[in-house]
Amino acid sequence: MLFRIDVLQCIYCMKCIDVMPVDCISLTRGALVWTDGRVRFESTTNYNLADGIVIDHDACMRCGECARVCPVNYNSIERMSIEVKPK
Repeated sequence: MLFRIDVLQCIYCMKCIDVMPVDCISLTRGALVWTDGRVRFESTTNYNLADGIVIDHDACMRCGECARVCPVNYNSIERMSIEVKPK
């Protein structure tokens, strides 16, 4: 399972990145989905190149600080799964 921030609601204020106690949230540009289901996001620090913002579920300690500071409410963060079907 992955946690993601809904880019349709996110205003890219970066408050979640500022308060994270571990390095687990990043701006991204594009995503690569490997055949075994792993997802790799290309991180960027350039806001103008970003097309998303992701939470690394392996590094996340589930403290909830990102949700607490989010000005568009906790419901902009949802639990999701990615299924990769073999060709």
